[in-house]
Amino acid sequence: MWNLMRADLFRVVRGKCLYVTLAIFLILVSMPPLFGSGASVEIGFDDETSQVLSNDKMTGAQAPWAFFGDAPNLIFYLLSIIFTVVAVDFTSGAVKNSLAGGISRTKIYFSKLFVLLGLAFGFFVVGLLLTVLLASVFNGFGGSLTRGFLLSVLRPAGAQILLLSSAMCIGLCLAFITQKGSSFIGCYLGFFMGESLLLTLLHTYFERFDGIIKYDFILNIRALADVDSLAKSDVLRALSMGLSYIVLSTGLGLRSFVKSEIK
Repeated sequence: MWNLMRADLFRVVRGKCLYVTLAIFLILVSMPPLFGSGASVEIGFDDETSQVLSNDKMTGAQAPWAFFGDAPNLIFYLLSIIFTVVAVDFTSGAVKNSLAGGISRTKIYFSKLFVLLGLAFGFFVVGLLLTVLLASVFNGFGGSLTRGFLLSVLRPAGAQILLLSSAMCIGLCLAFITQKGSSFIGCYLGFFMGESLLLTLLHTYFERFDGIIKYDFILNIRALADVDSLAKSDVLRALSMGLSYIVLSTGLGLRSFVKSEIK
């Protein structure tokens, strides 16, 4: 499996897609600490939300929560990475060649899963560290690097990484089901954007579905930015959603791949 993962990483590193995606991501992440913003990032499920302010003098101690508020965008930044790691292999015939070489479908599936999870984790950590570094350099850290501060950063970071990992599992599942680049992109965007739009419409126009917005995948990632201020039920629901998506999408994607005929 390690050889498969190394081959995927080698292809990603040699291609332009990784660097273009990373450059766009880092530029957008750098804007709040460099230029400041008068806007606030609302976090929560209702009108009594907490807010992470991104002001003109964002300090290093404030920067993590500004980054966490924008973390859901990683779902869309990483679309091109999933496409490169998985979808391209079907169009190029690489999957068929691997199967002809005696590599099991389970190994192929999980090797790509681990590569995607590693890249998603890398993007998250690099973005977080860059935001804190730039804010600290230009505006000062504005606090103390205590154990309490580190724990307050690690709690939302860990919760958001779990849900981002489930997004990668969903993306991998869709890529193996569709086995076509164009179909995959449409299904991926349709799943996350369509789900958010549908739940928002139901929440807005139908009283009986007033609480359904709490199951919005993207909203849950954003809400976990301030995990310490959420009710325990909200945190447990968000984490349970993430774990459920990981198990269900991995099982469905693997089963689909095992049963499918690769042409």
